[in-house]
Amino acid sequence: MKKILLLIILCIAVVLVFSGIFQEVHGVYADVREQFYSMCDNISASVIHVDKNEDLKAEISTEVCSYPEDAILFINDLCKNNGMEIKKLKLYRESSLSSEIELACMYECLLNFIDDVKSEGSNAVVSSVNVFELADGSIDAVVVLNFYDVGGGGIIYEK
Repeated sequence: MKKILLLIILCIAVVLVFSGIFQEVHGVYADVREQFYSMCDNISASVIHVDKNEDLKAEISTEVCSYPEDAILFINDLCKNNGMEIKKLKLYRESSLSSEIELACMYECLLNFIDDVKSEGSNAVVSSVNVFELADGSIDAVVVLNFYDVGGGGIIYEK
């Protein structure tokens, strides 16, 4: 009886090996393992990124810019120069003067806008960008800009 049972198990194992089931299971395991290690690397990278940002936040002057008019002019000129339509603009104060801008534009215009903020706004920082693609190929974007008073004078923008 034991020999017959052992022979049946051996036959089932041979059929499974030749049918490729073990290779499929091994392939799925390899994919899951690769995704797991990729996630671990992403988590490690995000921890390093957060630590660096915390260090940078400590170095940035947190004195609030006191000239929202200059911020509005700065945003308006950047949008006009990049062919963007401002749908909604909110200014509010938290740890800095912040603006939330809802824009209708093309993707390239949004990238140029972000580049212009980095090059022209010495104390303007893009905090976040959310993009929604529309059916006609244009996009609606919500951009959050923070303004810091780094020079002590409070002037953000002079035309």
